[in-house]
Amino acid sequence: MNTNDHYARLVAYMKRCAERPVMTSLELQGKLRLNRKTQSWLADTAGVNKATVSRWVNNKQPIGRASNQFLCVLFWLFREGAFEQETVADD
Repeated sequence: MNTNDHYARLVAYMKRCAERPVMTSLELQGKLRLNRKTQSWLADTAGVNKATVSRWVNNKQPIGRASNQFLCVLFWLFREGAFEQETVADD
């Protein structure tokens, strides 16, 4: 697959993410568990404070629309193999 194909798939997926409802704390917990990633990993990768991720995961703060779209694309990229597949310990 060439670069243009990758770009087209990414843009199409970003549009789908924008149309989806904001993920719940349980969905975020599940995505972290499924991918064997920690809250610290997500905070570092997404460029947000660890306390923010904790509030999202513990249903203390809703995930905003822009953050939700970013998280949706981030986990899609992870599934597509865009990140090194290292395993990290639980938080």
